[in-house]
Amino acid sequence: MNIKKQEQGKQRAEMSAAVAAHQHKVRQLMRAAVDGGFMTERELERCVEHADGSRWGDTDHSSRERPEATNIDVVWSTYDYNAFSLMDEGLNRGVDHWLTIVKSMARCPMMSPIIVNGNLEIIDGQNRFFARRYLGLPIEYIVKSDYGVVQARNYNTSHKNWTKSDFVSSYSAEGVESYVLLEQLYLKYPKIPKSVIDVVATKGVAANPNQVIQSGQLEMDAIEKREKVCNLLMEYATSPNYLTPSHMIIESTKWCRAWLTIYFNNPDFDPRRLRRNAIANPSYIYPSATVKDTCEMIEKLYNRRCQPVKLKY
Repeated sequence: MNIKKQEQGKQRAEMSAAVAAHQHKVRQLMRAAVDGGFMTERELERCVEHADGSRWGDTDHSSRERPEATNIDVVWSTYDYNAFSLMDEGLNRGVDHWLTIVKSMARCPMMSPIIVNGNLEIIDGQNRFFARRYLGLPIEYIVKSDYGVVQARNYNTSHKNWTKSDFVSSYSAEGVESYVLLEQLYLKYPKIPKSVIDVVATKGVAANPNQVIQSGQLEMDAIEKREKVCNLLMEYATSPNYLTPSHMIIESTKWCRAWLTIYFNNPDFDPRRLRRNAIANPSYIYPSATVKDTCEMIEKLYNRRCQPVKLKY
Protein backbone atom coordinates (compact mmCIF):
# COMPACT_ATOMS: atom_id res chain seq x y z
CA MET A 1 0.00 0.00 0.00
CA ASN A 2 2.82 2.39 0.90
CA ILE A 3 4.48 1.67 -2.47
CA LYS A 4 1.22 2.45 -4.28
CA LYS A 5 0.85 5.74 -2.40
CA GLN A 6 4.43 6.64 -3.19
CA GLU A 7 3.84 6.00 -6.90
CA GLN A 8 0.65 8.09 -6.84
CA GLY A 9 2.49 10.89 -5.05
CA LYS A 10 5.28 10.74 -7.60
CA GLN A 11 2.78 10.92 -10.48
CA ARG A 12 1.05 13.92 -8.89
CA ALA A 13 4.39 15.66 -8.40
CA GLU A 14 5.39 15.00 -12.02
CA MET A 15 2.00 16.27 -13.23
CA SER A 16 2.30 19.41 -11.08
CA ALA A 17 5.79 20.06 -12.44
CA ALA A 18 4.57 19.61 -16.01
CA VAL A 19 1.63 21.96 -15.43
CA ALA A 20 3.91 24.56 -13.81
CA ALA A 21 6.35 24.35 -16.74
CA HIS A 22 3.53 24.77 -19.23
CA GLN A 23 2.04 27.72 -17.35
CA HIS A 24 5.46 29.37 -17.20
CA LYS A 25 5.78 28.97 -20.97
CA VAL A 26 2.29 30.42 -21.50
CA ARG A 27 3.14 33.42 -19.31
CA GLN A 28 6.22 34.10 -21.42
CA LEU A 29 4.33 33.67 -24.70
CA MET A 30 1.44 35.91 -23.66
CA ARG A 31 3.67 38.69 -22.31
CA ALA A 32 3.75 40.20 -25.81
CA ALA A 33 -0.05 40.51 -25.78
CA VAL A 34 0.10 42.47 -22.51
CA ASP A 35 2.93 44.66 -23.79
CA GLY A 36 0.94 45.30 -26.97
CA GLY A 37 -2.11 46.40 -25.03
CA PHE A 38 -4.29 43.49 -26.18
CA MET A 39 -4.90 42.17 -22.66
CA THR A 40 -4.42 43.16 -19.03
CA GLU A 41 -2.19 41.55 -16.40
CA ARG A 42 -5.31 40.16 -14.72
CA GLU A 43 -6.46 38.54 -17.96
CA LEU A 44 -2.98 37.10 -18.43
CA GLU A 45 -3.03 35.49 -14.98
CA ARG A 46 -6.45 34.01 -15.70
CA CYS A 47 -5.06 32.45 -18.89
CA VAL A 48 -2.17 30.98 -16.91
CA GLU A 49 -4.64 29.56 -14.38
CA HIS A 50 -6.62 27.78 -17.11
CA ALA A 51 -3.57 26.56 -19.05
CA ASP A 52 -3.66 23.31 -17.11
CA GLY A 53 -3.52 20.16 -19.23
CA SER A 54 -4.50 17.98 -16.27
CA ARG A 55 -8.04 19.39 -16.57
CA TRP A 56 -8.46 18.60 -20.27
CA GLY A 57 -9.46 14.97 -19.84
CA ASP A 58 -11.93 13.24 -22.14
CA THR A 59 -15.53 13.34 -21.00
CA ASP A 60 -18.74 11.60 -21.94
CA HIS A 61 -20.55 14.17 -24.09
CA SER A 62 -23.75 12.13 -24.34
CA SER A 63 -25.10 13.52 -21.05
CA ARG A 64 -23.20 16.76 -21.13
CA GLU A 65 -25.11 19.96 -20.41
CA ARG A 66 -24.16 23.23 -21.99
CA PRO A 67 -21.37 24.78 -19.89
CA GLU A 68 -21.83 27.85 -17.80
CA ALA A 69 -20.98 30.65 -20.18
CA THR A 70 -21.40 34.35 -20.79
CA ASN A 71 -23.61 35.63 -23.58
CA ILE A 72 -21.84 38.39 -25.55
CA ASP A 73 -24.42 39.30 -28.18
CA VAL A 74 -24.37 36.16 -30.39
CA VAL A 75 -20.92 35.03 -29.25
CA TRP A 76 -20.51 32.74 -26.23
CA SER A 77 -17.37 32.50 -24.13
CA THR A 78 -16.26 29.73 -21.76
CA TYR A 79 -13.20 28.11 -20.21
CA ASP A 80 -14.88 24.70 -20.20
CA TYR A 81 -12.69 23.10 -22.89
CA ASN A 82 -14.09 19.61 -22.27
CA ALA A 83 -17.53 20.72 -23.44
CA PHE A 84 -16.37 20.66 -27.07
CA SER A 85 -15.62 17.79 -29.40
CA LEU A 86 -14.75 17.23 -33.05
CA MET A 87 -17.43 16.12 -35.48
CA ASP A 88 -17.85 12.53 -36.51
CA GLU A 89 -17.89 11.38 -40.16
CA GLY A 90 -14.41 12.78 -40.79
CA LEU A 91 -15.86 16.27 -41.27
CA ASN A 92 -13.15 18.23 -39.49
CA ARG A 93 -10.10 19.31 -41.41
CA GLY A 94 -6.80 17.89 -40.23
CA VAL A 95 -5.93 19.23 -36.78
CA ASP A 96 -2.35 19.68 -37.85
CA HIS A 97 -1.27 23.30 -37.61
CA TRP A 98 -2.59 24.64 -34.32
CA LEU A 99 0.92 24.79 -32.85
CA THR A 100 1.97 27.07 -35.70
CA ILE A 101 -0.65 29.66 -34.71
CA VAL A 102 0.07 29.54 -30.96
CA LYS A 103 2.82 32.17 -31.15
CA SER A 104 0.72 34.41 -33.37
CA MET A 105 -2.27 34.07 -31.04
CA ALA A 106 -0.04 34.70 -28.02
CA ARG A 107 0.96 38.09 -29.49
CA CYS A 108 -2.60 39.00 -30.42
CA PRO A 109 -5.38 36.75 -29.02
CA MET A 110 -8.06 38.60 -31.02
CA MET A 111 -9.26 35.92 -33.44
CA SER A 112 -12.68 35.03 -34.81
CA PRO A 113 -14.89 32.71 -32.75
CA ILE A 114 -15.14 29.04 -33.59
CA ILE A 115 -18.46 27.72 -34.90
CA VAL A 116 -20.18 24.74 -33.27
CA ASN A 117 -23.47 22.90 -33.69
CA GLY A 118 -26.08 22.27 -31.01
CA ASN A 119 -24.01 19.42 -29.57
CA LEU A 120 -20.98 21.72 -29.31
CA GLU A 121 -19.21 19.76 -32.04
CA ILE A 122 -16.73 22.02 -33.82
CA ILE A 123 -17.79 22.83 -37.37
CA ASP A 124 -15.06 25.36 -38.08
CA GLY A 125 -12.04 26.47 -36.07
CA GLN A 126 -10.67 23.31 -34.50
CA ASN A 127 -7.07 24.50 -34.84
CA ARG A 128 -7.99 27.80 -33.18
CA PHE A 129 -9.70 25.79 -30.42
CA PHE A 130 -6.60 23.73 -29.65
CA ALA A 131 -4.36 26.81 -29.75
CA ARG A 132 -6.61 28.75 -27.37
CA ARG A 133 -6.87 25.76 -25.04
CA TYR A 134 -3.08 25.44 -25.01
CA LEU A 135 -2.74 29.09 -24.02
CA GLY A 136 -5.55 28.96 -21.43
CA LEU A 137 -7.61 31.47 -23.39
CA PRO A 138 -11.42 31.33 -23.22
CA ILE A 139 -13.17 29.63 -26.12
CA GLU A 140 -15.36 32.10 -27.96
CA TYR A 141 -17.94 30.34 -30.07
CA ILE A 142 -21.10 30.75 -32.10
CA VAL A 143 -23.78 28.05 -32.00
CA LYS A 144 -25.45 26.85 -35.21
CA SER A 145 -27.94 24.48 -33.61
CA ASP A 146 -29.26 22.86 -36.80
CA TYR A 147 -25.88 22.08 -38.36
CA GLY A 148 -25.35 18.43 -39.25
CA VAL A 149 -23.14 16.56 -41.71
CA VAL A 150 -24.56 18.12 -44.89
CA GLN A 151 -24.64 21.66 -43.51
CA ALA A 152 -21.09 21.40 -42.19
CA ARG A 153 -19.79 20.23 -45.54
CA ASN A 154 -21.71 22.97 -47.38
CA TYR A 155 -20.38 25.54 -44.92
CA ASN A 156 -16.81 24.56 -45.63
CA THR A 157 -17.49 24.53 -49.38
CA SER A 158 -18.89 28.07 -49.42
CA HIS A 159 -16.09 29.38 -47.20
CA LYS A 160 -13.40 27.57 -49.18
CA ASN A 161 -11.86 26.27 -45.96
CA TRP A 162 -11.51 22.68 -47.10
CA THR A 163 -9.03 21.35 -49.60
CA LYS A 164 -9.90 18.57 -52.02
CA SER A 165 -8.11 16.11 -49.72
CA ASP A 166 -10.39 17.15 -46.85
CA PHE A 167 -13.47 16.32 -48.93
CA VAL A 168 -12.02 12.98 -50.03
CA SER A 169 -11.30 12.05 -46.41
CA SER A 170 -14.79 13.13 -45.34
CA TYR A 171 -16.65 11.11 -47.97
CA SER A 172 -14.32 8.16 -47.43
CA ALA A 173 -14.98 8.25 -43.68
CA GLU A 174 -18.71 8.09 -44.46
CA GLY A 175 -18.05 4.90 -46.40
CA VAL A 176 -18.76 6.24 -49.91
CA GLU A 177 -17.13 3.51 -51.99
CA SER A 178 -15.77 5.68 -54.81
CA TYR A 179 -13.91 7.86 -52.31
CA VAL A 180 -12.59 4.85 -50.40
CA LEU A 181 -11.19 3.55 -53.71
CA LEU A 182 -9.75 6.98 -54.55
CA GLU A 183 -7.85 7.08 -51.25
CA GLN A 184 -6.56 3.59 -51.99
CA LEU A 185 -5.20 4.81 -55.34
CA TYR A 186 -3.47 7.74 -53.59
CA LEU A 187 -1.77 5.34 -51.17
CA LYS A 188 -0.87 2.72 -53.77
CA TYR A 189 0.71 5.18 -56.23
CA PRO A 190 2.48 7.86 -54.16
CA LYS A 191 4.80 8.80 -57.05
CA ILE A 192 1.88 9.77 -59.28
CA PRO A 193 0.60 13.28 -58.48
CA LYS A 194 -2.89 13.26 -56.98
CA SER A 195 -4.05 15.60 -59.74
CA VAL A 196 -3.21 12.90 -62.30
CA ILE A 197 -4.88 10.17 -60.22
CA ASP A 198 -7.98 12.39 -60.08
CA VAL A 199 -8.03 12.37 -63.88
CA VAL A 200 -7.76 8.57 -63.84
CA ALA A 201 -10.59 8.36 -61.28
CA THR A 202 -12.91 10.46 -63.48
CA LYS A 203 -11.81 8.58 -66.63
CA GLY A 204 -10.49 11.81 -68.10
CA VAL A 205 -13.97 13.03 -69.08
CA ALA A 206 -14.40 15.71 -66.42
CA ALA A 207 -13.14 19.17 -67.33
CA ASN A 208 -12.60 19.89 -63.64
CA PRO A 209 -11.97 16.70 -61.59
CA ASN A 210 -11.65 18.75 -58.38
CA GLN A 211 -15.20 20.04 -58.76
CA VAL A 212 -16.58 16.54 -59.32
CA ILE A 213 -14.71 15.14 -56.33
CA GLN A 214 -15.56 17.97 -53.92
CA SER A 215 -19.25 17.91 -54.85
CA GLY A 216 -19.55 14.25 -53.89
CA GLN A 217 -20.43 13.23 -57.46
CA LEU A 218 -17.46 10.94 -58.07
CA GLU A 219 -18.62 7.58 -59.43
CA MET A 220 -15.81 5.11 -59.84
CA ASP A 221 -16.20 1.51 -60.88
CA ALA A 222 -13.79 -0.85 -62.67
CA ILE A 223 -11.01 -0.16 -60.18
CA GLU A 224 -8.90 -2.80 -61.94
CA LYS A 225 -8.81 -0.71 -65.13
CA ARG A 226 -7.78 2.36 -63.22
CA GLU A 227 -5.01 0.48 -61.45
CA LYS A 228 -3.85 -0.83 -64.82
CA VAL A 229 -3.71 2.73 -66.16
CA CYS A 230 -1.69 3.83 -63.12
CA ASN A 231 0.67 0.87 -63.59
CA LEU A 232 1.19 1.80 -67.24
CA LEU A 233 1.85 5.42 -66.30
CA MET A 234 4.50 4.22 -63.86
CA GLU A 235 6.09 2.10 -66.62
CA TYR A 236 6.30 5.08 -68.96
CA ALA A 237 7.95 7.13 -66.24
CA THR A 238 11.10 5.07 -66.86
CA SER A 239 10.80 4.95 -70.65
CA PRO A 240 13.30 6.76 -72.84
CA ASN A 241 11.55 9.72 -74.44
CA TYR A 242 12.02 13.35 -75.39
CA LEU A 243 10.34 14.64 -72.25
CA THR A 244 12.83 16.09 -69.78
CA PRO A 245 12.96 14.57 -67.27
CA SER A 246 11.18 11.34 -68.18
CA HIS A 247 9.00 11.31 -65.05
CA MET A 248 7.13 14.30 -66.53
CA ILE A 249 5.02 11.74 -68.35
CA ILE A 250 3.26 10.80 -65.10
CA GLU A 251 2.95 14.45 -64.11
CA SER A 252 1.15 15.40 -67.32
CA THR A 253 -2.62 15.47 -67.10
CA LYS A 254 -2.72 15.85 -70.91
CA TRP A 255 -0.90 12.55 -71.40
CA CYS A 256 -3.14 10.91 -68.81
CA ARG A 257 -6.36 12.23 -70.40
CA ALA A 258 -5.23 11.12 -73.87
CA TRP A 259 -4.21 7.70 -72.57
CA LEU A 260 -7.57 7.22 -70.83
CA THR A 261 -9.54 8.40 -73.87
CA ILE A 262 -7.84 5.85 -76.10
CA TYR A 263 -7.74 3.08 -73.52
CA PHE A 264 -11.45 3.22 -72.65
CA ASN A 265 -12.72 3.93 -76.21
CA ASN A 266 -10.81 1.17 -77.99
CA PRO A 267 -11.61 -2.34 -76.63
CA ASP A 268 -8.95 -3.97 -78.84
CA PHE A 269 -6.23 -1.55 -77.86
CA ASP A 270 -3.00 -3.38 -76.99
CA PRO A 271 -0.92 -1.42 -74.45
CA ARG A 272 2.01 -3.84 -74.91
CA ARG A 273 2.25 -2.85 -78.56
CA LEU A 274 2.41 0.81 -77.63
CA ARG A 275 5.00 0.04 -74.97
CA ARG A 276 7.26 -1.81 -77.42
CA ASN A 277 7.04 1.02 -79.92
CA ALA A 278 7.70 3.61 -77.22
CA ILE A 279 10.92 1.88 -76.21
CA ALA A 280 12.03 1.46 -79.82
CA ASN A 281 11.09 5.01 -80.88
CA PRO A 282 11.66 7.45 -78.01
CA SER A 283 11.55 10.43 -80.36
CA TYR A 284 7.85 9.75 -80.91
CA ILE A 285 7.10 10.85 -77.33
CA TYR A 286 7.30 14.61 -77.07
CA PRO A 287 5.53 17.50 -75.33
CA SER A 288 2.19 18.43 -76.89
CA ALA A 289 -0.09 21.41 -76.51
CA THR A 290 -3.49 19.72 -76.18
CA VAL A 291 -5.08 16.39 -75.31
CA LYS A 292 -6.01 15.93 -78.99
CA ASP A 293 -2.39 16.48 -80.02
CA THR A 294 -1.32 13.90 -77.44
CA CYS A 295 -3.90 11.41 -78.77
CA GLU A 296 -2.52 11.91 -82.28
CA MET A 297 1.01 11.37 -80.95
CA ILE A 298 -0.04 8.11 -79.26
CA GLU A 299 -1.83 6.92 -82.41
CA LYS A 300 1.24 7.65 -84.54
CA LEU A 301 3.45 5.79 -82.08
CA TYR A 302 0.99 2.88 -81.85
CA ASN A 303 1.01 2.42 -85.64
CA ARG A 304 4.79 2.70 -86.03
CA ARG A 305 5.86 -0.22 -88.30
CA CYS A 306 2.61 -2.07 -87.48
CA GLN A 307 -0.63 -2.62 -89.29
CA PRO A 308 -2.32 0.78 -89.07
CA VAL A 309 -5.26 1.06 -86.70
CA LYS A 310 -7.51 4.08 -86.52
CA LEU A 311 -7.93 4.79 -82.82
CA LYS A 312 -11.09 6.43 -81.47
CA TYR A 313 -10.62 9.60 -79.48
